[in-house]
Amino acid sequence: MRLWVLLIFLSTTCLGQSVLPSFESSYLTEVNVDQLLIGQPKAYSIEVFNYNRDSARLFKSEISSHYYFQNTSLIRVEFQKAGKAIKTYLFDSLGRIQEQLRTDDFESIPRITYSYNEETLTSEEIVYRITGTVHSRIVLRYNDQGLVIAKEEYRGRDQLNRYWLYEYNEQMDLIHETYFDLSSRSDEPTNQLEKQYTYDSEARIIEIKTRKDEALESTTEFRYFPDSLIQETLVYQSRELPVERQVEIRHDSARVLVKGYFNTGDTTSYRSRFKEIYVDGDLVEYESRTLRGTFVDRYATFYEYDYRGNWIKKTTYSNGITIKVEERRIRY
Repeated sequence: MRLWVLLIFLSTTCLGQSVLPSFESSYLTEVNVDQLLIGQPKAYSIEVFNYNRDSARLFKSEISSHYYFQNTSLIRVEFQKAGKAIKTYLFDSLGRIQEQLRTDDFESIPRITYSYNEETLTSEEIVYRITGTVHSRIVLRYNDQGLVIAKEEYRGRDQLNRYWLYEYNEQMDLIHETYFDLSSRSDEPTNQLEKQYTYDSEARIIEIKTRKDEALESTTEFRYFPDSLIQETLVYQSRELPVERQVEIRHDSARVLVKGYFNTGDTTSYRSRFKEIYVDGDLVEYESRTLRGTFVDRYATFYEYDYRGNWIKKTTYSNGITIKVEERRIRY
């Protein structure tokens, strides 16, 4: 009965012109592609040197990352160790992940493939074992607006193990997430997430209330100004007592993030608090206030550029000490 309801819910209208987004997978290491590159380089590689506090020296990381382009499109990323690729990502002409190859010693998952079907509005991830058999499979189903309406996880190729259903409002914001774990042998959802939105006269979100299994999980408020945005979140525990406050302020290229953890049930008293300040994505200050005292780390990042204006060396200091150096070699 449950499967029949699922199939009805997932029926969608075929739009041959829709382009599905790249598959978001937990198996993917974060890939940071420089969007500000000048001169259409063919490739670049990055080597990282990190500071070791015990020896007070910089040590070269074992892993280097290598990015390859065709025209302006990323086609391959390699993570190399001792000059040998241990992980390779291949991308299609639209920049979507297409295949993952893992060749490190003792790797148990040598290959992962991704496919996209614009006619059925589905994308798929298949994880293979060393023997070539299928370890697991994930299917994502989309609506006409390109939003995920279902996620299915299979053990092997065909044994449905668990799935999620997603619903959206007219503003295309997520309002319901329902999770089913089939190992429980119950037709009832394992858990449910519900979001309630409040919008202003310009259709901007000014408040989000999130409930999990009917219990309040968090509230987030947004305050808009001509040159900045303030976002404040309260996180709740059982019995709907607030345990954490998060405040994020964005102003031009600057971002400030403050996290505070309350003493039990007391929103006027913090047992610990942490602050991070970023400028142009670089961390410039980190402050922690705990029972052990107040500690402040101040960071500064300096760049060196090539003749085309692309950075080739990035050096990060903490309280005057060099803690990280990134060297980039670019081939045009």
